[in-house]
Amino acid sequence: MLEARRLVKVFVRGHFLRQRRRVIDDVSLRIGPSETIGLVGCSGAGKSTLGKLLARLLEPTSGQLLFRGTDITHAKERELKSIRRKVQIVFQHPQSALHPRMKIADLLKEPLKLHRLVGKQQQQAAVMEMLARVGLHRDVLHRYPAELSGGEIQRVVIARVMALKPCIVILDEPTSMLDISIQAAIFHLLMQLQHETGVSYVLISHDLRLVERLCCRVAIMERGRIVEKREFSTNTS
Repeated sequence: MLEARRLVKVFVRGHFLRQRRRVIDDVSLRIGPSETIGLVGCSGAGKSTLGKLLARLLEPTSGQLLFRGTDITHAKERELKSIRRKVQIVFQHPQSALHPRMKIADLLKEPLKLHRLVGKQQQQAAVMEMLARVGLHRDVLHRYPAELSGGEIQRVVIARVMALKPCIVILDEPTSMLDISIQAAIFHLLMQLQHETGVSYVLISHDLRLVERLCCRVAIMERGRIVEKREFSTNTS
């Protein structure tokens, strides 16, 4: 479904003494339907950068990125709009995805309007369905992000992402800012949504034990490279 072939990403800094830093170095990875793959490594290993490359929020310096057999490595913005609907990302800081001055009702309607998923008359019903899907009460609709807990904000972000019916969701440390008890509830929700929809996940984490519990495969990263791959016969997804 999504395949990275020998991806390289180089960041260039400075105008005169241009410094080149290779943050992703010759990475190959394949993501199939309805599976959960883990990316594990310490801070600075390149996990988040690779996640942004897979979602095509960043353009690779070299290598190939294929989505359903189509080369999207250097796709233009017009082409990327439909691709990004199918390959979504949930960031470590969920509040960064939500406009602080918009009420939750409007934030949930935003992807419906942007991608013309439903007509104006169906938006309210669609929003209520989104809430139910992620276990939120309708009371949150008239509140602002700052008035919600961290777990509630992450559920709003997940609701917005899943409304687009993505094929792949990249989860970049999605619970690292939450209490342990809330983390378990969020992962339970994500696994439930995967069971219902068949979505694939790329779970980025520094916690190898968590990834081993949730994923069918894991790639361990160091200094921008995949240094080890493991497969598991069973997992909770």
